[in-house]
Amino acid sequence: MGTSVAFACRCQSASLRTYYNRADVVVVAKVSSVSTDARQMTTAKLAVSNVWKKDMTGQIEAITGSSCAFDFKEDGEYLVYLRATPDGKMSTMQCQGNLPFNRAGKAKTWLKRYGKIGIAASGSFVGDNFFVPGYTDLFWANTFGNVIR
Repeated sequence: MGTSVAFACRCQSASLRTYYNRADVVVVAKVSSVSTDARQMTTAKLAVSNVWKKDMTGQIEAITGSSCAFDFKEDGEYLVYLRATPDGKMSTMQCQGNLPFNRAGKAKTWLKRYGKIGIAASGSFVGDNFFVPGYTDLFWANTFGNVIR
């Protein structure tokens, strides 16, 4: 019988401002699919309904892996703090402040008050160029308001 080594992920709690500041983009998204490759890297395809900090397409892929991988569930809806990788992909981990949408009340309130609203434009899944130029945040907010539920 072989042995294996398991590593536990321990996250140090941070403020909502810290999670926001560390992220390149923050989204509310529903998971349409989850797949894991041979290297144990998980890719979640996300349908974005709300976005802060950047404008982006409404469909993105987020990668996660290692002992601190975020456990995306298909059809789950989440508030996700994403960071850009050097190769242009978006990544997240457990310790970045992500929450199931139905448990993100304080974070949603904070984002409504302090977050910079972005646009989730319609489009297909993309890799390197998922940020899209769009309307200014001021135009969006004045025209449509912050549409977070």
